Amino acid sequence: RFVEISEVLEWVDANSKAELQFQDEESEFVFGGDSQDKGIGDIRFVKLLLGLKKMHPDRVHFIIGNRDCNKLRLAAELSDDAIADPEVQGDTNFPYWVEAKSRVTPNNFLEATNEK
Repeated sequence: RFVEISEVLEWVDANSKAELQFQDEESEFVFGGDSQDKGIGDIRFVKLLLGLKKMHPDRVHFIIGNRDCNKLRLAAELSDDAIADPEVQGDTNFPYWVEAKSRVTPNNFLEATNEK
């Protein structure tokens, strides 16, 4: 519904809604982040944004949101090396936006859920 009211973007084909394009040759698009966890269609939405960025790398800009950042962290934090590293498993510095007394280390979580 947002594309239909946009003054910057439009569908290449309004029937298929498979690709976005600019309405003119001068506009820029800035996405303010948090593209994930919005419900059904997250992957399709990200693919649309990435397709637009690929077509117009100098006119499409992404600001990473906290949800996007959290998804990027998963691959590193769940790697075999990280899981085997006692420093990582006992690290109480993250997530930094949670009050220190409420943080749960990976070890604490695994112990609490009986998952070792």
